Amino acid sequence: MTDEVLVYIGEGAAKAPDIRQALDQAQQCSGGRLYVMPSAVLPMLVQAQVIRSPQDMQQLSAELSQSDSLFAAAWLMRKDKDEREGDGKAWDAPGYKAP
Repeated sequence: MTDEVLVYIGEGAAKAPDIRQALDQAQQCSGGRLYVMPSAVLPMLVQAQVIRSPQDMQQLSAELSQSDSLFAAAWLMRKDKDEREGDGKAWDAPGYKAP
């Protein structure tokens, strides 16, 4: 799995050609202005703001819709969780014992 980042693309910035090209690589979208992107596209996103923590979200709270805020909160919660043993592995993977 690639390293993912959550980015906020402000109004008007999404029309820039470099941003449009980066958005083609988005893995998820909030339906608003938030996108889950591979971290490899960060150099293309000079006009975007990366959301790494709830504090980053607070700085953008006036810009985010309620659904964007919910999307970001859920994404940040998912990133905080520890990996579970066997998560994503096949039931018959070597060394993994099914529950």
